[in-house]
Amino acid sequence: MTQERDEERISCATMDADKEPAGRALDTLIAEKVMGWTEIALCHAPDARLYGIPPDGAPERILVHTAGLKHRIPEYSSDIAAAWEVLVVIGERDWGRVEISRTKLPPTGHYQCTIYWGEDNVVMAFAVTVSLAICRAALKAVGAS
Repeated sequence: MTQERDEERISCATMDADKEPAGRALDTLIAEKVMGWTEIALCHAPDARLYGIPPDGAPERILVHTAGLKHRIPEYSSDIAAAWEVLVVIGERDWGRVEISRTKLPPTGHYQCTIYWGEDNVVMAFAVTVSLAICRAALKAVGAS
């Protein structure tokens, strides 16, 4: 079995963060553009999850498979603990203030995440979960969508 059959490169070049549901594609873009992961791929065996190389080489996510040593990418868009890591990175980069609020605006979702930085820069995103709202706003802040 070749490495190409074991891994599938993920491409998110045309993603619209406001419309993208929680899942692998959004997690890939967060990992790459916000968190600094590299060599991101979908491993079909044994568990069909995303793997890559984190910027810090965090040993808690190590997996050895046919493609070599990789680390499991957190499910940022659906796991609040993983989404909190995104907020930590935003704070470390001194992007500014982050506000998360609950809203009752019907087609946009139940939660709003707003990121303010500089004097006039602001991005906001809406979603049905807090983790998805955080991810959407973070992608807008880095200009990935």
